[in-house]
Amino acid sequence: MGRRKKTDHGERQTSKVLVWLTPTERAKLDKRIAAAGVPAPEFIRSALRDFRVTMKNPISETALSELSVVGHRLNQLAKRANATGEIDPQELRVTLGAWREVIGGILSSAPAAQVEEKTEQEMDEEERQWADIIEATENEITRQSG
Repeated sequence: MGRRKKTDHGERQTSKVLVWLTPTERAKLDKRIAAAGVPAPEFIRSALRDFRVTMKNPISETALSELSVVGHRLNQLAKRANATGEIDPQELRVTLGAWREVIGGILSSAPAAQVEEKTEQEMDEEERQWADIIEATENEITRQSG
């Protein structure tokens, strides 16, 4: 066997990868290689160079849209508070309630593996921390408006 040729950028091809495929996957690969009209190694290297990873988003488009709407509302409340020095407590409660609902929906629909990364105790502690933050914010709003 002769020496491996150098690639376009001067490196020699010295690393080998073995991949096990199902018969269906192999048939799809062979079909794509034939359609490309190039040798299998060239096809695979080319596919690797042009490869783009598209991650599946575990959060639905609807949930992202709802989260965006709530975020926009919170941003508007913050802008108004910064401009006037006043916060509408009722509007903030409604917006924070909507935020809780959206986040709760996202967490309940997330794949089990993602949700179970934290223990139940850790999740309870985090929920208590958020509840404390929200309560402190609501108390501050009530204090400022009353």
